[in-house]
Amino acid sequence: MCNYFRYAVNPGIVQSGLGVHILSGLGCCAATAAIFCWMPWVKSRTQAIQTIVFCATDAAVADQSGLYYRDCAVHLSSDAGADMEDAYRLWEMYERMDRLTN
Repeated sequence: MCNYFRYAVNPGIVQSGLGVHILSGLGCCAATAAIFCWMPWVKSRTQAIQTIVFCATDAAVADQSGLYYRDCAVHLSSDAGADMEDAYRLWEMYERMDRLTN
């Protein structure tokens, strides 16, 4: 029997090349400000994947599921993210949409 565990993983702001598309739409001043504001938190691709690898391989999290990870540690989600009423409504919407596409 194969068990599947699910995690929400936040890799952070990653040097992926996608930022070029965002910055090009901001204009010169806003793009410059964004670069200086983001730079302290930008991670390399190797740094960004560490939490994903951690969740996939570390024996300490093998029996856990449904948690939110950032920087190789469990973090609490925001109050909005922990709202179970909203979570159930979102799940019901997903189920309705899935029936439309199948």
